[in-house]
Amino acid sequence: MFKYLKSLKICAAVFLMLLSSCRHDNLLVPKPNEHIRPAADFIKNNYDFRLFYAALEYTGLTGDLNAPGPVTVLAVPDNGWYAMGVSTVSQVYSLNKDSLRHALQYHVIKDRRWITTDFATNGVDVRLETMAGESVYVSAVTSGKDYFFDGARIVRSDIRLANGVLQVLNKFMQYHKERSVQGYLSSQPQFSIFVNGLKKFGLWDELAMKGPFTIFAPDNDAYDLQGIDAETINSMDISAYNAQRLFGCYIVPQSHFFVSDQYVFKSLGAEYEYPSLLKDDNWYIQFATSLLSSNPSDRFFTPYPELSLWKPGPNPGSLPVRIGYVPQSSAMLKPLVWYDHLCENGIVHRLHGLISVPADAIK
Repeated sequence: MFKYLKSLKICAAVFLMLLSSCRHDNLLVPKPNEHIRPAADFIKNNYDFRLFYAALEYTGLTGDLNAPGPVTVLAVPDNGWYAMGVSTVSQVYSLNKDSLRHALQYHVIKDRRWITTDFATNGVDVRLETMAGESVYVSAVTSGKDYFFDGARIVRSDIRLANGVLQVLNKFMQYHKERSVQGYLSSQPQFSIFVNGLKKFGLWDELAMKGPFTIFAPDNDAYDLQGIDAETINSMDISAYNAQRLFGCYIVPQSHFFVSDQYVFKSLGAEYEYPSLLKDDNWYIQFATSLLSSNPSDRFFTPYPELSLWKPGPNPGSLPVRIGYVPQSSAMLKPLVWYDHLCENGIVHRLHGLISVPADAIK
């Protein structure tokens, strides 16, 4: 399976070269009329993008998006802003203008009218350059018309504009420029117990290194449900516990997985779960996805992450034993903004449960 995943990454590089040859530079861009407007004007006249347009206006990007193009806008409707805690225009205007401008530019593919048919076949982590200067990751299962940008799903595709095309995403892409996974975790108070445990057991410093790492970070509520707090961690004798089984099980080294990637791998014929051995151990984790509807009006399903921890069976040939499992449920869906936080050396996903407690990791 690992060879298969490696081959997918190699194929992605080939697809990138093919896409580069498919630019629409010679495209005859239609002139604006009452039905076809340039990007910023289209967004302004669509009430679903009230907050997105306010942000464009606030950051001075309306002129750029109304320029001749071609341009591809990865637009997020108002419900995507609500998920980020922004529900009014005045709240948009209270955001840091420079940071917001960069975030919006990251949602614009420069000099390209990118339509879904440009993605000629399946692919994983194809790169497209944005107006911000960085590149987004694009993955797709073309047979199912499933397209993902940094893990955010296209929910309305190929909307024609006078100067390009608009693709609607189900959430904001979350790129943390010039920040490592370590820096991101330390900046988020909801991960303070997890961070404390990583530091206590000597797993913290490596997260500032090159990586890449995929981290499923349990939040403080997950620890609280198990009666674990910062004092519990501080009082532990580190010689009595296996650090990898207690805290390292949430770190997948040498990997760079958006939640959607496992769904794409599975759809392309790989295993339903991605296994990863713990360091210097025969215990392993499995990363899987569950397809759920994130909105009652959705006509599609969104992949949500599931994580489990396993150990070998007691006898040769016996089935492995599951130690812990964090599932997803349509009755208790977590916000999509919990997942796919892209950092310079990996990706962080917020986890609402634990796959290991101290009793599981006693030496």
